[in-house]
Amino acid sequence: TPSKKRKIGEGRSSLGDSAVTTDSVDKDASRSQSTPTIDDSNKFLERSSAGKVRITSFSPQHGLISITNEGSTDVSLGGWRIAAEKTGKQFKMPQRQELKGGQMVTVWSGKEHKDREMGPNELWWTHHTVFNPKGETATLLDDTGKKIDSYTE
Repeated sequence: TPSKKRKIGEGRSSLGDSAVTTDSVDKDASRSQSTPTIDDSNKFLERSSAGKVRITSFSPQHGLISITNEGSTDVSLGGWRIAAEKTGKQFKMPQRQELKGGQMVTVWSGKEHKDREMGPNELWWTHHTVFNPKGETATLLDDTGKKIDSYTE
């Protein structure tokens, strides 16, 4: 099985997004600061506007990616993008897409899913192959283009 590598807020990527700096987090400090930070577990990027949103599941072979809001505050994903690094393809979230605290949304792609009936927490991307099935990095970008999370499979 291929190893999973997670990159969080690391400089610039080939997608052209802006660099993200990280500050240490004081456990007693207010979480309402606007500076991007890495939380204590180093699993996801936390920003006051993004809550605790991260890629929790990714399968380039099966054309799916799941994004979870691990915080308690609802997050508007309108204008956020999922970018496939190797193929250069991007999915833009619908403007009214909201991810409630504790909720997950799964985005599907590929011809094998084109007739799939989508549930309330599922979105359809395209019937084309989006991710390189031999290995891919998916990056989650907020509506300003800042990298929130990435996942390599």
